[in-house]
Amino acid sequence: MKLIDVLKKQELNFHIIDVENLTLEQTLSFISELLSEEPAKIESLSSIIHSQTGGNPFFIIETVHSLITQGVITFKDGETILDTSKLESFRFSEDIIDILLLRINTLSSDTLTVLSYASVIGKKFLLQEIFNLLSFMQPSKIIECIEEAIRERLLSRNVAFQEEIVFVHDRVRDAFYKKLDIDTQKQLHRKIAFFLEEQYKRGNSELIHELAIHFLEAGIEDKGLVYSLEAAKRSKLDYAFEEAVTLFSRSKEILEKYKKQNTPQYLNILENLGELYFLTGKFDTSLETFRSCLSLIPSQDLLHIVKIYGYMGDVLLGKGNLNEAIEVLHKGLKILKVPEIPSNKFHMKLVILKELFRELLHINFPQVFISRRDKSTPLDISKLELFEKICKVYYFVDKKKMFYYYLKGRNLSEKLGILKQMGHYYLYGGAVWITFPNFRYAFKDLENAINIAQRLGDRNLNVLARSYYYIYVAYFANQPTLAVQYGEEIGKDLFSIGEFWTLSMVGQAFLVHNYLLVGEFKKALKLAEESLQLARSLKTLQTTAVSLNNMTSASYYIGNVDERILELAKEAIDTQIKAGHRPGIVYSKHHLAFIYLRRREFEKAIEVIEETIKLFPTYYEGGVWNVIIFPTAAEIYIEFILDRNPQDAFYIKRILLDTASICRLSIFDRKN
Repeated sequence: MKLIDVLKKQELNFHIIDVENLTLEQTLSFISELLSEEPAKIESLSSIIHSQTGGNPFFIIETVHSLITQGVITFKDGETILDTSKLESFRFSEDIIDILLLRINTLSSDTLTVLSYASVIGKKFLLQEIFNLLSFMQPSKIIECIEEAIRERLLSRNVAFQEEIVFVHDRVRDAFYKKLDIDTQKQLHRKIAFFLEEQYKRGNSELIHELAIHFLEAGIEDKGLVYSLEAAKRSKLDYAFEEAVTLFSRSKEILEKYKKQNTPQYLNILENLGELYFLTGKFDTSLETFRSCLSLIPSQDLLHIVKIYGYMGDVLLGKGNLNEAIEVLHKGLKILKVPEIPSNKFHMKLVILKELFRELLHINFPQVFISRRDKSTPLDISKLELFEKICKVYYFVDKKKMFYYYLKGRNLSEKLGILKQMGHYYLYGGAVWITFPNFRYAFKDLENAINIAQRLGDRNLNVLARSYYYIYVAYFANQPTLAVQYGEEIGKDLFSIGEFWTLSMVGQAFLVHNYLLVGEFKKALKLAEESLQLARSLKTLQTTAVSLNNMTSASYYIGNVDERILELAKEAIDTQIKAGHRPGIVYSKHHLAFIYLRRREFEKAIEVIEETIKLFPTYYEGGVWNVIIFPTAAEIYIEFILDRNPQDAFYIKRILLDTASICRLSIFDRKN
């Protein structure tokens, strides 16, 4: 039943005012009218108020009122005067909520009861739900109390969904909830839980999260456990990771309470928590959780142990502990009886050539060497998954070993005819072949990955393969128009499937580069800002370092080399060092040198670029993109000479010739 219908039936007088959150422009216009001031004079103040209130009109009014009463805004000779020192110390959201909380004491006792009961339902509640909970009170009285709370701006209506009432802030809801004693809270949660369960059984599956919370809060742990596990799994699939952690943790506590730590259900919860802690950047907690898993897995369940080692490898990579990641992944490979790659350079070359020869046979005689049916075992799948993970780590440490494990996994997947794994190895082939570089092989592998994804109906693989094809390989193959044409759509697809690592490292990072190549500097800078925000939220060193580099390069292309950009460039180098990515250190140092050049701090630019050139021979590791340091060095020297003596053409010519020679050598022989 809609609120309007209820009000009509009760024959109460009312009128509707549609109020939605205001945009930044609407906020500026609104505050301009409130203060009777020209918009241009209060633009910065408006921007601050909008960011703090989210455009909520009631909060805007309260904020402006509070700013005036506290002397932050004053008026003189018809003009608005802003005290910036007082503005800096003004506590925006907290001050507003404190004002609202004071109003609770002025409410009638019936309204206090209605809002306290409503707070048990949640931040949002439907009119029918509060009628059900307050069966001892007349509906007309309940509506009267809700109207009072709306007038006092403690509640608001959802304009798009009229029967939904919302507490304006979590702290307001908490204040009413705490007015109920624990026993009353439990009784109300119990009543709500059983009321919602009846609707859930009729097919309203969206109620699963509310069901879980209310049964848990009511202390009905058997039902709470069932519903919280189901809700947690759904939250994880919806990328609501923090919510999933809360629900899995509550389930874990129930099992611990009844001493059920040795059950498969408990182990499954731990595995989910370990993965979620990793996804939310809590690496140490994730590792601790996975170690707990290892202590519970029976020693004979080798594949399960290997699976946990694989998870731990991912976490250690994200944390930047690359050597530890390699060590733990090799433990898994040892359990699977996979021999380690030889440490002797000659023998290492032999085993790589052996795998390369096998792959060439697969490429040239696919009908003979690539199986058309799946002949795999669970053991084979475990090997392929670990090869993929260790390949990813070695990408940042040792390109030769990366290539070996990549070929080994690819050859095995093709030999066994496992389409899904073949698709993933073709996907990563796009990145692997670029390090040589071989664009034909890179594009071909990605086309194969897309075809397999279409055959399997695997949307995730399809989106990933397209991101590498149209953004990553397109950049290195000097086809930026491909990325500009498809990049934005692919970025949305990556976000929709929860591939945040690839979105940050490929979908955003290399789209920024492609925008720069076609002169779309504003788009590049905007995307670089978004990429940096995403990377910081992921809390992985690799994504953060790449996004910092994007931010600095996009900024100096448009001439912004202020202190913030300089500090971001230095942070990028520090992050690359923590991540242990040696080619990344070279690339980040090159950015810092270029920023110093644009700031016309030539001595610093020369110092940094010369340090970078010294690192290049040992830090190259197949990072072909780093040859950019040589033309950058040339530009630095030329501008330095021009700044000192514009007529010195002899030195300019000599530096250009020397640099061209170094660039040619650097492509073929990293020792030069």
